[in-house]
Amino acid sequence: MVIDGPETELDRGVSSLGTGAVPVPRLGVALAIVCTALGMATLDLTVVNIAVPSIKESLQASDATAAWIAAGFSIVMALTLIPAGRIGDRYGHLAVFLIGLGLFTVGSLWTGLSPDELQITLARVVQGLGAGMIFPSGGALIQLMFEGRARARALGVLGAVIGIAAALGGMLAGLVIWLAGPELGWRWLFFINVPIAVTCAIVAWFVVPRHDRQRHVGFDGFGLLLISVALLAILVPVIEGRGLGWPWWVIAAMILGALLVVVFALWERRVDRRGRTPIIPPALFEHWSFTGGIIVAFCFFASFTSFFFGISIYWQSELGKSALDMALTAMPFSVGAIIGSVLSPRIGMRGMPLGAGLSALGIVSLWVILLVAGTEVHGVMLAVPIIVAGFGNGVFVAPNIQFVISTVPAAVAGGANGLLTTMQRFGSAVGVALVATVIFSTRGPAGLLVCAGLAVIAFVVSLVISRRATTVSRVSVVSPGDGPRPDTSTP
Repeated sequence: MVIDGPETELDRGVSSLGTGAVPVPRLGVALAIVCTALGMATLDLTVVNIAVPSIKESLQASDATAAWIAAGFSIVMALTLIPAGRIGDRYGHLAVFLIGLGLFTVGSLWTGLSPDELQITLARVVQGLGAGMIFPSGGALIQLMFEGRARARALGVLGAVIGIAAALGGMLAGLVIWLAGPELGWRWLFFINVPIAVTCAIVAWFVVPRHDRQRHVGFDGFGLLLISVALLAILVPVIEGRGLGWPWWVIAAMILGALLVVVFALWERRVDRRGRTPIIPPALFEHWSFTGGIIVAFCFFASFTSFFFGISIYWQSELGKSALDMALTAMPFSVGAIIGSVLSPRIGMRGMPLGAGLSALGIVSLWVILLVAGTEVHGVMLAVPIIVAGFGNGVFVAPNIQFVISTVPAAVAGGANGLLTTMQRFGSAVGVALVATVIFSTRGPAGLLVCAGLAVIAFVVSLVISRRATTVSRVSVVSPGDGPRPDTSTP
């Protein structure tokens, strides 16, 4: 995708970050390292969905622990993203990026060595903490290294890498578990991260340009506490409620969590009015496309992540299929996602509603096939709906990222990227928690209906905001002299 505008210094082959000219080859290596790190963290989100049945059996883990292994990573990551972005704005995103890689390395090694439920849950927390630092700092580094059309292209590359990594995760997990066996295979999925993360950290130290730090950026500790308690109050009951028999305090905790979200929003406005630095700048929500885009991201990632978790649990634990069989069944998704990622730049912003719609269509079709075929289902029967869902995923990711953050000022790059990825990861955690509750309660494919419903919501909202963006853009072009142009917040 090309964004119209004057040619920038970067488009001619040089970047300036306040530290002198940076040659394009060095920027290319820096972009490759950042994309590799974010792709690695994305892979970790998807491989664990396929590996959960093997981990559950190997460690004799409970249903709740199985959900925590998948959702716990996303929860901690979601809680880390925004403060990591703000800290990066103040002390440097490269420093946050490197620390995140270090924590992710330690967490990956610990997860692979974990002997019981408690240790693997804690190790996944450390992994999630590291990933929560990698994502916003990596995204902010790209925004700071590139400008204009070069930034749009770099964001497109990042979106494609994330989409492909998400698509290949399931296939990689099944192959590794098949090659190394169910006892060791899932451990090697985490050991693989160690050399990749160490290499990224070493190369990043030498090639990623430093940028000017914003020493005036503050940190809202009380706001972080509020939103952390709110998210945990909502998600912990969803995951643990079924096993506890849904006591009254579980429902009360979820209500309290929702109320704390409202209190957090009011607190952030108060912090902003007093001239201090909120965790989430309220001004971001003045851009209606930013607000709509993160809602779409929340729903789509809730659907996408929970889809693989749900189908993996049902396919392996309920139908008795192997991890390799699951990988082969998921392969059409990877093919579709790769094709979609390649075609995404040509499709442009239409890819956001198109991708969400195709994803919803594929998941609904898959649920119908599972419902009709029952235990006689075979992987080949699911190929068409899975490849449709995969193509939708590949088409969706890049335009969603560009739609949301391309017009965000560099001064709040970390906070904006942190908020976008927070909604993705929080959506993943909510989706997995909901689907786990349904799957473990019904022992059937009904959990896929939750995924389908979330995908439909993403489709409807993305269709509405895309059409509005097109309409406002046309009005702005036709009447350029009728006062100030409306802010569409779209690239």
